[in-house]
Amino acid sequence: MSGDAPDGLARVADEVAGLRHALAKMRDEWPEGREFEGEDASGALGVTLSADGDVVDVRLASDWSRRIEPRELARAINQASGQASLRIAEVWLENAQPNEIDLGPRHVDPPRPTLHEYRTRFPPPESLDDLTEKFDLAAAARAEYRRYRAAADGLSRHDRFTSPGRLFQVVRSRANLLVLEAEPDALTFRSSEEVARDILAALDEVRRRDADDQRRLSEEFPALTELRERNARRLAALTGRHTEEG
Repeated sequence: MSGDAPDGLARVADEVAGLRHALAKMRDEWPEGREFEGEDASGALGVTLSADGDVVDVRLASDWSRRIEPRELARAINQASGQASLRIAEVWLENAQPNEIDLGPRHVDPPRPTLHEYRTRFPPPESLDDLTEKFDLAAAARAEYRRYRAAADGLSRHDRFTSPGRLFQVVRSRANLLVLEAEPDALTFRSSEEVARDILAALDEVRRRDADDQRRLSEEFPALTELRERNARRLAALTGRHTEEG
């Protein structure tokens, strides 16, 4: 190994530390807790988006049905959400001022546990049984990963359900709204407020179903989950970040 290698590694570490510092400053400027509004091209449908990207309110003009075809509601919602998302990004970039953030290297001595602390937290294997357990976990995780990829692809398939207020048939793919179809005559004599409430309830149901899918996916692959948790705890110990043992 070249004698310059340690110095080169130190320079890379300082550059990575500089980038992490810059990213942390930008992350700190994320407009957490704020809400942003957007509307579709017709101006008849408006949404309020949280900084996390969730639709928290839907508004329909009293004459919305003259300006938006009912079968075009999903497009209008996605269009309004996209406009609100752009406003989130604009505020974030304005606050963060990325052009003024120093991207240069920063020398930081990372806190590290002592060898005793590390071994106490992650004791080495003491028997062949300990090693066998680790090998078995790795083998199980490898087998699960192949099934996980197939299951994750399955989550992209379309899921159809009736909206909570029973005004719409909803089609989603993961957390994405694809179709919002009104039942025959379901919107007749319905106020714009009532329709908007059911649209919002349908979007909440899309998020809930996606979260349930993700939770079930994690529960179905315990070896992968355990490996991820072990690696996270090990990384936390190496970088001096303290986390609770799971």
